[in-house]
Amino acid sequence: MSTIELVDPELRDALALAPQVPLTAETLTGRRADALALLSSVAKPDLPDIVTGEIHVESAFGAKPIRVLTYRPVRSDDPLPVIVHIHGGGFVMGAPEMKDVENRLFASELQCAIYSVDHRLAPEAPHPAPVEDIYSVFVWLHANASQLGLDPGRIGIKGESGGGGFAAGAALYARGRSGPKFAFQHLIYPMIDDRTAIRDDLHPYIGEFIWTQANNHFGWRSLLGEEPG
Repeated sequence: MSTIELVDPELRDALALAPQVPLTAETLTGRRADALALLSSVAKPDLPDIVTGEIHVESAFGAKPIRVLTYRPVRSDDPLPVIVHIHGGGFVMGAPEMKDVENRLFASELQCAIYSVDHRLAPEAPHPAPVEDIYSVFVWLHANASQLGLDPGRIGIKGESGGGGFAAGAALYARGRSGPKFAFQHLIYPMIDDRTAIRDDLHPYIGEFIWTQANNHFGWRSLLGEEPG
């Protein structure tokens, strides 16, 4: 039985467009392509006070260079605070372009620099590969802050969904290595507990749309390389 009548009417059309195909090893490539195709239709705001770009940061762990989308005010008299942004996608999908519009708006409204990380994805690159990519970008920003016009003491991290989990993981990783520390964490509905993937006491309405319990299990299983829980 569907509970679509409980969803706000303004959101129902969007739900109808969402893929209903479950995430599996066989469907993952197609789901990734579909998600990226949707991004091309999103209009970008005209913000002349913001400059955007793309850089590649060397991995601190010998992996391939990490692609990063950058957003920053055109002019600033003082070193800029920084948000390291980690996109969502359940650990297995997504790209920094997913939050391109939001990052442009945040950079303009907050007058900060944003570096959105295109980290490796599971299952091709399970834990700790994605966190190592994020940590590499963070330590690079900290080491090069003066040349980049950034404030090394005000570098925070933000992520949503799987990106929220990676953001929390990167903060713990930085603490464990006794290196520079993030100024803050901004975690938006983060995936931080693999035990959610094996719960059998969930209300039947939970996970009906978009991120189902089966997708949650697939995401965690892909990242861990073993059964979650």
